[in-house]
Amino acid sequence: MNLRRHQNAVGADNRDEPRLPRSTKDSAATLPSSSETFGMAALKPHPSDAPRGSAPSPNGSGQSESWLHRRLFLGPCRTSIATLLLLAAAVYAAVMTTLFINANAKLAAGLDGSTTHSGTSPTAGGAGTGTAGGANATASAGRSAPVSLWPLPRRISSPATAKLKVPLPKSVAVVLVPPTGAAAPSPLFRSTVARYVPIIFGCSDPTAIPVTVAGAGDAAAPAAGTAVLRIQVTSANEDLRLETNEKYSVDVAETAAAAGMAITVQAVTLYGAMRALDTVAQLVQPAQPGVLAQRADALFVPGETGALPAAAVAACAAAGYTVQAAPLTITDWPRVPHRGLLVDTARHFIPMATLRRIVDGIAAAKMNVFHWHISDAQSFPMRLREIPELAEKGAYSPRETYSEEDVVAFLEYCRQRGVRVIPEFDVPGHTYSFIHSYPDIIMCANRQPYNKFGAAPPTGQLDPTKDATYAVVGKILAAMARLFPDTYVHLGHDEINAECWASLNGGNTAVTLKEFHRRLRPALKASLPNRRSIVWEEPFLNQGLERDGGEDGGVFQAVQLWTKSDPDTLALVKKAGKQAIVSNANAWYLDCGHGAWTTGAPVEALGWCKKRPWGAVYDYDPFPGDTAPADGPSWSAPALPVAKDAVIGGEVCMWTEQADAGNVMQRIFPRAVAFAERAWSHPGVDPGTDGNRWVDVTERLHDARERLLSWRGVPSAPLQPTWCRGRAGECVSGE
Repeated sequence: MNLRRHQNAVGADNRDEPRLPRSTKDSAATLPSSSETFGMAALKPHPSDAPRGSAPSPNGSGQSESWLHRRLFLGPCRTSIATLLLLAAAVYAAVMTTLFINANAKLAAGLDGSTTHSGTSPTAGGAGTGTAGGANATASAGRSAPVSLWPLPRRISSPATAKLKVPLPKSVAVVLVPPTGAAAPSPLFRSTVARYVPIIFGCSDPTAIPVTVAGAGDAAAPAAGTAVLRIQVTSANEDLRLETNEKYSVDVAETAAAAGMAITVQAVTLYGAMRALDTVAQLVQPAQPGVLAQRADALFVPGETGALPAAAVAACAAAGYTVQAAPLTITDWPRVPHRGLLVDTARHFIPMATLRRIVDGIAAAKMNVFHWHISDAQSFPMRLREIPELAEKGAYSPRETYSEEDVVAFLEYCRQRGVRVIPEFDVPGHTYSFIHSYPDIIMCANRQPYNKFGAAPPTGQLDPTKDATYAVVGKILAAMARLFPDTYVHLGHDEINAECWASLNGGNTAVTLKEFHRRLRPALKASLPNRRSIVWEEPFLNQGLERDGGEDGGVFQAVQLWTKSDPDTLALVKKAGKQAIVSNANAWYLDCGHGAWTTGAPVEALGWCKKRPWGAVYDYDPFPGDTAPADGPSWSAPALPVAKDAVIGGEVCMWTEQADAGNVMQRIFPRAVAFAERAWSHPGVDPGTDGNRWVDVTERLHDARERLLSWRGVPSAPLQPTWCRGRAGECVSGE
């Protein structure tokens, strides 16, 4: 699916590029060409993005460090041991003080009422000493509460008297309020909370934090000197599907009389509560700066486990936690219901442990779909009971396969994180891997020159004239229906090569594909009668199939767009009564830009698509405006209606021609996280946000990446040099 064009092509392709507005009001702006600066480098600072007032420590001239350098390294014979020890202690104290002040400054940067990382100098600091200042977040465009959260919540409210970095009481307790009519929290509710407690309170022994159950009407006031995290879910419905209501609220209130703190989470569904707890995990932070970074440092060193030293754990626990701001109220819900990541496990096999870590990363960013591109021309790695020979002969090796037990366990792992899994077995193209078991059903197998017969080597398409073709595909569909419970399945259908089918129906690919669909329909109805099928855009846009909706509801009900997602194309999909999923390659393909991988390609060959840095991923917005009321969807319905002709969301795509377990996560993160805010929030339109505040966006993404590394153990590529974190306003492009 990923090659899309001849790999030896030099430079950028000429297909329609998505419009990447610099703000939501500038819809005419276009993404620069490959010869131009694009993404963050092309973005000029917002007028309110003033540089930070604190100057960096001098390190370029050599003058400021020459005295220390001479004392420590050039004249040791003239320096006493006592002096050296004093100097070392002073340097250590200065470094730690700078780190602490910088950590506070990042949160206090919004003291004038602007966004957390606005680039303005703090006017007050210290835990609990600063106030938010200005109007409430929802009262003024371009302003929000002084907190660093990702994705940005839809509504944040904090009064002018709110304090920053408020210490939590040392005693912490968790209270669960089961759904209406339920006697107790469900096992999934309990396991969810058990998983989040060590994420939120990363320096504490989770077994020392009591978890109790209360009724909805029980008093919520915390005991004296206690921080209470109260989690209430109103619906017992734990079905996870496109329509699931993920709305939640978080309220943070300090109880001065009892020296307590109440953090109250309310959600319609357990999956909304998961999104809320991911927000709480960002609001609550260790009071000791940088302690969890030690865990991240160790986690990615060979032979290290990532466990913190006992002394560090004890020091962190003794220092306790702070909450970014109090009082604070958040009401939040997603902009679109389908927020996904595609991972290709056919070009390279990706081990289950890596897939689970990827799911941890996307769930932390409130993404909720894992699109599993399971098979392709190169390999068929999943062992299916109905047709085991496809993997036995089509996988790279027996070790590089997924068993059905692996699949079932992975699906449950994803469900526990509120992530749906949509399987894709790609047909009728990209099927060369079938040839090892069924050579008679593959046409133009591994033909050369490959670019005449397919998008990439090895070439091969199903022969739609053979009865055996439908027997094989029917068994795959039966296995898909049995293993994967989601309402949606993906049938592939990308890059169907006309030359490969040139001998059929006078070379009319549309007629041949329509005949393939006619003969495929009985297997679809038998195995997937109540499912909705997704296909890539080619049958709809290129072959013109089902423009009228299709016979009896059509073979496919949703179209995934990867070359065009302009308003006219979306309108065409809507007119046909189909749902649209946007994955425009010019913005949301994460594999692009690492050069052509074909043997002997010119060194200047960029591959078929250009690399998109995180700023370009973030800036692209194909989604229509919100249809929900100003205060979000219903608080009472566990499932929300989704139109059969809606743009249901989007996906970023990680094709793996040049990625495997060794580098795939750094290719995905943090760019998938940048996409996540675009799909969850509506920056520049939601009250209290400004789409042009790039310093704020950069600083918040720095923080989000650090949390992925330190709290979730998810490898994530850096945005900028470490020096720029906390100084994004001083690292703005000069172009």
